[in-house]
Amino acid sequence: MIKIYKKTVKEAELTEVNDFILGSWVRVVDPTQEEVQLLADKTGIALDILEDAVDEAELPRIEYDQGNLVAIIRVPVSNGDGVTSIPLTIIITNRYIVTISIKSNEIIKLFLENKIECFTTQKSKFLLKILDQTNRSYDKLIKGISKNISRQKYKLDSLKNKDIFNLVQQEEVLNNFISSLVPNSNVFDRILKGKYLKLYEQDEELVEDLLIDVRQVIDLCNTNIKTIKNVREAYQTILSNNLNKLLKFLTSITIILTLPTIIASIYGMNVELPGGGSHFAFYYIAGFTIIVMAAAYAIFNWKKWL
Repeated sequence: MIKIYKKTVKEAELTEVNDFILGSWVRVVDPTQEEVQLLADKTGIALDILEDAVDEAELPRIEYDQGNLVAIIRVPVSNGDGVTSIPLTIIITNRYIVTISIKSNEIIKLFLENKIECFTTQKSKFLLKILDQTNRSYDKLIKGISKNISRQKYKLDSLKNKDIFNLVQQEEVLNNFISSLVPNSNVFDRILKGKYLKLYEQDEELVEDLLIDVRQVIDLCNTNIKTIKNVREAYQTILSNNLNKLLKFLTSITIILTLPTIIASIYGMNVELPGGGSHFAFYYIAGFTIIVMAAAYAIFNWKKWL
């Protein structure tokens, strides 16, 4: 899909246009091979760059190609089962700003809904605002994961298998985010050095803030991953401890119940035994058995096995 939009400082809202107009924004989502060829013909962007833009595994980078600035970052998207990241390519030519992604994402949606003030004629600022919203999107998602982890951290005794599975999924998401955020930060750093964009003082401050923000988001990711590992280890320790307690309890009960069986077995032998001729033999044996069981119970209770 190819759609073209334009907004100047004189216009109130982003509007869709029907042709490749100077100063317009060309939005491309999951293009067909024919659309890729059309885009190359209309904009002069090299085909290999366009093919890289629709490669799901493409890593973030920024470079010049045939006079066009090509910036590839990774942005978070929902994939039904959770959240992952996909490449978003922003290409600035002399005439257009082009964004290419393999699927729609919430960041571009904010621009389409006019929730972010932007002008398609101000290409550098447009790029910086996309980068800013990317950081905000990651930060929002990671803080949501952090809250979920905190809730599970305080109910370790009642965690279920599905909770552990959920933690593993969140850890996978966070690792995916880190693998995207670190290269993203490299792109921000290279932009800040002024080799790819002409930055005014205000723009430099924005890029510096972007770089600080992305590093903070990376640190937040790492912190949450460590917390998840600690929760898993604590849960495994609790399970192991509970299992040990259960084994001790069952062992104690088994020994206590075995003692009368042993005594009864001895006095059940068809041989002459001490006290065997007494009318009170049963009571002596029963009393002795109770005393032995009580002693065993006291010992196990003292050792906190029961």
